[in-house]
Amino acid sequence: MEGQPEGFPSIVKARCTAIYVMGPDYSNKGSTFRCTATDADGDGYVNVGSITGADWSVCSFKTVAGRGKYAGAAVSGVCQPTGSFAGPDTGSFHWRGEWALAE
Repeated sequence: MEGQPEGFPSIVKARCTAIYVMGPDYSNKGSTFRCTATDADGDGYVNVGSITGADWSVCSFKTVAGRGKYAGAAVSGVCQPTGSFAGPDTGSFHWRGEWALAE
């Protein structure tokens, strides 16, 4: 991750689950995902998002929960799925967003 706020680690692992609804041509018919991220200190957050473009574009996300140093933080932004979403390949996501930290 790039652009983490001061004092936040740049390496965060995330486990994501998703529901992809595809047409016969593998076009996106409406997809959602949830990612639970955890840093080296065991602190983390949960992002939820959706992909609305038929060509797998128009991907957005927001933080819905946080623990430890991420409690009360709000992150929202855009994402880009990459890789093949057809067949057995699960692809990957790249994120870009804005942080709003709790006071």
